[in-house]
Amino acid sequence: MQLRGTATELYDLYEENELDELLAYAIREQRQLIPIGEGSNLVFPVQLDACWVRILVDGIEIIESCEKTATIRVGAGVNWHSFVQFCATNGYHGLENLALIPGSVGAAPIQNIGAYGIEVGDAIARVNGVYLPGASGTNACEGSFSLANSECRFAYRDSIFKQELKDRTIITSVEFTLSTEFSPNLDYPVLRKIIDEKGLTNTFTAVNLVDTIVEIRQSRLPDPAVQANAGSFFKNPFVTEKIANRILEEFPDAPCFKVSNERDDKATY
Repeated sequence: MQLRGTATELYDLYEENELDELLAYAIREQRQLIPIGEGSNLVFPVQLDACWVRILVDGIEIIESCEKTATIRVGAGVNWHSFVQFCATNGYHGLENLALIPGSVGAAPIQNIGAYGIEVGDAIARVNGVYLPGASGTNACEGSFSLANSECRFAYRDSIFKQELKDRTIITSVEFTLSTEFSPNLDYPVLRKIIDEKGLTNTFTAVNLVDTIVEIRQSRLPDPAVQANAGSFFKNPFVTEKIANRILEEFPDAPCFKVSNERDDKATY
């Protein structure tokens, strides 16, 4: 948003092994640590008496590979779109529809980013990181964590990192299980339309899909490097079945999806 702000302290975290010293410092000096990625969805205060921690942990590592899938560990500081491009060009599939979403890999699980029929939580195998000092109401460092997909409690634009663990962790890496076979999700009509117009139906590749998603996003949102903007950040509302039926009576073509929402059994559509 190009709004000016001043950090009392700023720490650039490049390696996971720097965390012990950083956490010890926070406990000793009673400093609040505020981890950030690329800051693309943040509005900074003019001044904040805290230590901002930019998560710049790099690296993409194939940790397991078999005939149809591969598991990839990615540093939290890796740019998200760069990772999607890496996967598309190297034969690891399932993230193409999430191309050009701003931010870093470490930020992606927090709100379970999604676009064009895909959510990142469907591809995440594990999220790794450390608890911030005082995460359980104490002033002691609680060590590291490694949460499997089911423990992350991914839901529509939601996860445990927005709920119980909000502001209580630093994510250092994310592990993805991706397919080595390209099976594109083209459920969105705008995707199918552009693909057909370009005559790519019979020669469609993962790179083509990424390029198409980029084209659509760039046509709808201004480049934040040229014109400051917060991009697209909205959530579809959850309503009861009764309200959903009432809406559909008046607007039969309105998109409506039945969902599972553990936190509110009344919000079902």
